[in-house]
Amino acid sequence: MKNGLAKLEVGYNNGSYYNQLKNCIIFPLKDRDNNIVSLYGRHIENKDNTNRHFYTANRQGLYPGYSAVETEAIIIRPVA
Repeated sequence: MKNGLAKLEVGYNNGSYYNQLKNCIIFPLKDRDNNIVSLYGRHIENKDNTNRHFYTANRQGLYPGYSAVETEAIIIRPVA
């Protein structure tokens, strides 16, 4: 696949009754070539501050595509 999802288990399910990525915001983790190589989930409802971070089994990616030195501001907004 062009978007790199062929490398992942799309529709991630660890085989248990409760999916660990439930109630998480999911972020794709990309490599240097901008291919999605893994997923990261950040739990949004965990009140006891344990198990807030979840990764798929291969846990790779997150290439830090830093902005240019002359960048003064980064604006982050949701994509529709």
